[in-house]
Amino acid sequence: MAKEKSREGYTAFKLKIGFDKDRDLQALGGLRDMLGTDAMLMVDANQAWSPKHAGMMLAELSPYNLAWVEEPVPADTPWQTWHSLAEASPVRLAAGENLRGEEAFFASIVEGGIQVVQPDIGKWGGFTGCLQVGRKAIETGRWFCPHWLGAGIGLTASLHLKAAVGGPGCVEVDANPNQLRSLLGDPDFKVEGGRTTLSDKPGLGVEPSLDTATPYLIPIQQG
Repeated sequence: MAKEKSREGYTAFKLKIGFDKDRDLQALGGLRDMLGTDAMLMVDANQAWSPKHAGMMLAELSPYNLAWVEEPVPADTPWQTWHSLAEASPVRLAAGENLRGEEAFFASIVEGGIQVVQPDIGKWGGFTGCLQVGRKAIETGRWFCPHWLGAGIGLTASLHLKAAVGGPGCVEVDANPNQLRSLLGDPDFKVEGGRTTLSDKPGLGVEPSLDTATPYLIPIQQG
């Protein structure tokens, strides 16, 4: 899949880890060897580790030249613990998809030392909240990388959110085949050299294809 996406124009890739140390390092090493040293590579542990184990794994991951390690510990881990991990880590720490509210996001930056901020526009805040979080991230020298793992309209919204905030960072695009993602609104963008140009159509520039949902309609009988 990474090879295919590389041919399509993507230059940054994220690997799921947090299963088993040997399995994680083998998969990561294979991916780095295949993509080469120039590709931007990140990993996501999905809250799999204890703080002690996370500290050990962050050191193990250092040789792979990673852009960030995402959610190495549970999202509700005290910010002091996050900060200690961030201070000792040779790799940036990323989080945000499981946070809610400006207060929590600002605390993650100031108290937790999170260096890659990842709000999800569909989970909390919409444009109104996530714009403020994004601006705070850029103001404090962080990367702003909206999280997204859903359908096409939300993905397009995430792209617009990142474009509005600007600054360093990228937008997450789910590479797995997903009929639901494209059923109602297939994002119409091409990636060239790891970048895309957004449509100048009104709004998000996506017209929901309601006719394509007709086969999935379920009749409801009243009474």
